[in-house]
Amino acid sequence: MPVTPTIAAQPDDDPNLAWVLLGKGLDLYQDAVLILGEEGRFVYVNDAATRALEYSREALLTMGPPDIDPNISRERCQEILQSPEGQAFVIDTVHMTQSGKQIAVQVHGVTLRREGRLFAVSIVRDMSEAQRMQEALQQRQQYWRTLLDEFPFFVWLKDEHSRLLAANIAYARVARVASTAELEGRTEFDFFPKDLAETYVADDKAVMAAGVAHYVEELYVDEHGQRRWMEVWKSPLHQHGKVVGTVGYSRDITDRKHTESELQKALAFAQGVIDAFPDLLFETDREGRYLNIWTRNPELLAASREALLGRTLQEVLSPESVAIAEMAFAEAEHKGVSLGHVISVATSLGPRWFELSVSQMRTSVDARPHFITVSRDVTQRLELQDELTLREREYRTLVENSPDVIARFDLQFGCRYANPVLLKAVGRLDTGALGCLPHALWGQEVGAKLAQHLVQVVDSKTPVELELQWSDALGRRICSLVSLTPELDDDASVSSVLLVGRDIGELKAYQDKVHQMAFYDALTGMPNRVLFHDRLAQMLKDAAYHRAQAGVMVVDLDRFKQINDTMGHAAGDALLKEVSLRLRASVRTYDTVARLGGTSSACCCQRSIPAVIWRVWRGR
Repeated sequence: MPVTPTIAAQPDDDPNLAWVLLGKGLDLYQDAVLILGEEGRFVYVNDAATRALEYSREALLTMGPPDIDPNISRERCQEILQSPEGQAFVIDTVHMTQSGKQIAVQVHGVTLRREGRLFAVSIVRDMSEAQRMQEALQQRQQYWRTLLDEFPFFVWLKDEHSRLLAANIAYARVARVASTAELEGRTEFDFFPKDLAETYVADDKAVMAAGVAHYVEELYVDEHGQRRWMEVWKSPLHQHGKVVGTVGYSRDITDRKHTESELQKALAFAQGVIDAFPDLLFETDREGRYLNIWTRNPELLAASREALLGRTLQEVLSPESVAIAEMAFAEAEHKGVSLGHVISVATSLGPRWFELSVSQMRTSVDARPHFITVSRDVTQRLELQDELTLREREYRTLVENSPDVIARFDLQFGCRYANPVLLKAVGRLDTGALGCLPHALWGQEVGAKLAQHLVQVVDSKTPVELELQWSDALGRRICSLVSLTPELDDDASVSSVLLVGRDIGELKAYQDKVHQMAFYDALTGMPNRVLFHDRLAQMLKDAAYHRAQAGVMVVDLDRFKQINDTMGHAAGDALLKEVSLRLRASVRTYDTVARLGGTSSACCCQRSIPAVIWRVWRGR
């Protein structure tokens, strides 16, 4: 603010001039009046001036403007006095009182010329209060401006033509201008895309036409060029009963809109899950009162949905089921969730069993907990479990009382199960066989053979049968027909191998006996005629293939009947046995000596025939 000193004047020692110019009424004037003479000293001051400046009249009449105004020089005083007569001037400055206090003043003056002498008449107004009010107003304006600028949302004031009269920094930022001053007098068309600006102006006109506040959610483009959702409130601005513009604010609700959208999706998803949910879903309070029920299968409820709402568990379920449900609620209240409790419910389909999954839900910090309960119909599962338990008991009885050895091996060939017959046979009734490898149960040689076949079963996924010779814990030799069967899981991969071994020792002995009777002579133990013909055919084929010699030598005993008649049949049988021994000792191991019947024997000789005949002849 420019500062120009005050100049005042009074006729010096000229009562006629003082009477003409001022009169005694100036002393009654509330503002200070000072008249400056051409000598640069005050020639008149009124009482108000003496009070304001705290000087006596006599002291002031010896002073000039520079003595009370630090902002003016004597040269400036002379410039004002030399101004044309009648030249008015206004100066904002400060006056210093005798006590050193500064007073803000505004000086209104005019230059006069009387009888060739120059005067400057000044009326001085104390501007201290006005300045304090102005500063207070500026502070208040600055306060409101700071408050508005600190708002994270947009605030604006528009005239009836949608021109901005004022706005905060947030608005200036999105309008991409450096200061709010650059917004004044401009419209949204200067800052935003045309389609959005047209929407904003249309909203302004609608608000002014309706004369009432309006709330709307609309899009805008931020300083990064991104479109965002805004919550906008606009109200008409009235002056003298006439709408002269709009005032409003807008707040970014993009995140809220996104959250609402996600919430809507989540609610739609939850509703879809509930609609597709095969189980019963309940909301109850701590007293077990039904607050809400969701189900696709109302026939599984103890009563209709309408009949259940508002009722408690005690009014619906049996005492046993109520006790179990309350136990589940208490567990959920303590741990947050409860799983696995099963209750029975009388339904229109008959008694049904339900497995409860209870979760605690708090609606607010101080509110009592509610519970969400998923009630799954497990009646069929429990029936199947009972059936499975019965079947398992039956099968276990069969397996544990079976005379066969039965075991199950995992993929590392560790034993996972062995029935009592196997445990007894390998001497592990007390210690068990869990985790044992085959060699730990059957010994190194037999275990290695069994492990080899286990590998084959796992790799090929096909069953294998084999005969296994082994010794039990008492040292008895056992021949078992062992079946190894792969057990497959859901993805058709082998999860274990089942071993079933049947003792075939007696069967094997019987088979050996039948084979002996069919192909060997009962008296001498030599091959009989059937086996001889088989060996003969094989020898002839081999000789033809190798282009080698082959021969048959037939031996018959003479006068054998005399021995039977004179010495008895026992002596004859002994003779036949001795002959068979000598014949077998005379031939090679791969030659065949057979009894054809009676006293006739034959020998199949491969290659080196003369040497064989010579040995037989010498062994006679």
